[in-house]
Amino acid sequence: MRAVPPLIAWSLLTIGGLLSTGAALGDVPGSTLAESARGVLKTYCYRCHGQDGRNEGGLNVVTDLKKLVESKRVVPREPNRSRLLKRILTEEMPPEVDFEDQAENPPPLPRPSPQEIAALRGWIQAGAPDSAPAKVERTYISELDLLKAIHGDLERTNPRERRFLRYFTLTHLENAGNNQDQLQTYRHGLSKLINSLSWNRRIKVPTPIDPAGTILRVDLRDYLWDDGTWRAILDHYPYGLRHEGATAAAIYELTACELPYVRADWFVHAASRPPLYHEVLKLPETIEALERKLDVDVAANIRQDRAARAAFNASGVSRNNRLIERHESTNGGYWRSYDFAANADRKNVFARPLGPGDGDFEFEHDGGEAIFALPNGLNGYMLIDSQGNRMDKGPIEIVRDNKQADGAVVNGISCMSCHNRGLIEKADQVREVVEKTKVFDKEVAETVLVLYPPRDQMDELFKGDLERFAQAVKQTGASLSQTEPVYALALLFEEELDVALAAAEAGVKVEEFREMLNQFPHLGQALGLLLVGGTVKRDVYVSAFPQIAEARHLAMLGANDPAPAFARAVPPQFGQEQNPFREVRAAVPKSNPSTRTSSSLGRKTYPAERLAELPESFFGGNQDRFRDVGPAGGVLVGVRVSYKPFFGGPKISSVQPIYRSGIKLVEGQRYGTLNGPETTAVARTGYAVGALRTHAGLGLDGFEMIFMKIKGERLDPADSYNSPWLGDVHGGSPGEVLNNGSLVVGLQGRASGSVRALGLIVVR
Repeated sequence: MRAVPPLIAWSLLTIGGLLSTGAALGDVPGSTLAESARGVLKTYCYRCHGQDGRNEGGLNVVTDLKKLVESKRVVPREPNRSRLLKRILTEEMPPEVDFEDQAENPPPLPRPSPQEIAALRGWIQAGAPDSAPAKVERTYISELDLLKAIHGDLERTNPRERRFLRYFTLTHLENAGNNQDQLQTYRHGLSKLINSLSWNRRIKVPTPIDPAGTILRVDLRDYLWDDGTWRAILDHYPYGLRHEGATAAAIYELTACELPYVRADWFVHAASRPPLYHEVLKLPETIEALERKLDVDVAANIRQDRAARAAFNASGVSRNNRLIERHESTNGGYWRSYDFAANADRKNVFARPLGPGDGDFEFEHDGGEAIFALPNGLNGYMLIDSQGNRMDKGPIEIVRDNKQADGAVVNGISCMSCHNRGLIEKADQVREVVEKTKVFDKEVAETVLVLYPPRDQMDELFKGDLERFAQAVKQTGASLSQTEPVYALALLFEEELDVALAAAEAGVKVEEFREMLNQFPHLGQALGLLLVGGTVKRDVYVSAFPQIAEARHLAMLGANDPAPAFARAVPPQFGQEQNPFREVRAAVPKSNPSTRTSSSLGRKTYPAERLAELPESFFGGNQDRFRDVGPAGGVLVGVRVSYKPFFGGPKISSVQPIYRSGIKLVEGQRYGTLNGPETTAVARTGYAVGALRTHAGLGLDGFEMIFMKIKGERLDPADSYNSPWLGDVHGGSPGEVLNNGSLVVGLQGRASGSVRALGLIVVR
């Protein structure tokens, strides 16, 4: 057992002495109980749950007593309902050995004594009081501080290298109250993911450039990235707003990039899944192309007995029998799985172990997964269908990931989370059948015995690949843990935002954020839960972010704040500017249009003859018609509307289309009359307006937009969601402006004093 620190030992003896005399817990000072509990947790739990950024079970706050209560792992005054104590009492925790210890016979971890467990119980029974250690003063990191740090770092760098430097930021998480253990976990997640998106042979850890370690510098060349890679990242970035001011202008000029920094938590969430995972890793679209890139010839290896297989009935992700197969690549192990939608006939790998193919003993699979060693030792992943085409998600009737909301295996993040050690060792069940029975003829049996090696040989292959992966993970700064650091940070981004995080992401302090919500009604309506101690969903916050940027800009104008203002995502004075947006044009070459991301598709001007109006006519004639087409390459992603009071509910008085072109939002003209409150609704990145549902009578009472996923130069009606209803949902007669998936590039309708009808302009 580990030695208990003297102060903690004294606290434990004090508590034990007091309780042994029959004293009530109320006679023990709360500070003593708290320090004793913290000491026990630090001694027995911190090693795996916080030290050096380790985050097993997502518990890197194990010594933060307040957060243990907030996370409901500890229920004050109810020890028997406290998960943390229950896992200690059942001896689930601490585990017998440390997961990261790869020794042959790792030493057992020490366990707390009955006296120490009693101290934990006593602390919970007393209400789980907190007695924080000497408080470290947090310095709020403003956006001006962030820009100055980046500018200073660039100034200290060789001028020729500056154009290759980019930055990932965690400043908002520091400002939101995350402790250093949490931030270190997030640094590890960022480092591991960036290096998992690299084809370089060298692992390079991002370099912190500020005292708090919240701004991390990377050199694109270290990962064999280029300007096109960064352009792909920016095309998906929902917070891509530039700043005004001399410091910001200098940064953009020195890096030859108009947005050389993005939030690390967003990046880890977005780049660990398609489409960005595929784009940044430059993952080919077919398994054949990937194998050529890795110098693997699967068919030749099988013919020449160079493949190693294992087949089995039970799998953690597959519903049916499964086969895995290893080949040697230029970088190390290349593993393929063969997955099946059923188990009988040609889907039965035990009856047909020689496949894939159409021979008597060859199976017919329905898809699979490739796990391949990158040059630096980390892993890359590809999901494929039965034809070998790359997939974003695996069909849930074949494979499942219960960590995902829809149960689907998502390429990248699901694979990383499942293969946290690199590979999952599986024992073959085919070889034993062949060895102990005579169900196959001699030729088939001999082939099986070669392709399905003995257990010890397969274990050696697993061991070599696992060790290589473990060594690579260590070089990223992360630990080999059961809780994947990339997944932990991606999951953090998906969580609901409280007011502290929402304010930090807006670049203001909590008090200023609350004042902003109260000052701007359209924001207060969208994010009002934050004013009463609640939380908001991530997509709600992202949708409101253009309005937050506008409100921030207006507030700063009024306060004459010296910090740089956001480049505006919506106009500072409604209706007064033709084009209030500052363009964000990264100084990078354009990619081939066929490989552009969904959020930046097009980049072309469609001739008038390719445009069509939906609907083609309006009830009541064509007077006061308007027609608004977005900029070249722009797609309609939302609107800004104002309302007028009317009997029965608010009606639409004006409408202004919003287009997305690349990472910038561009507004069209305003139609109708601005004479009341305003609301903005914008699709999240990768989606655009695809259809409308309206309620209309003499005028337009209200409407909602159906946002559809952008796929190439089409919209996918099967992947859609609805905007909030704008205006009166009860008045007027229902109507629809339907669309079969054509790109929507404009808005049309009728408007004079108010909006009377709406339609869409699409590309034929």
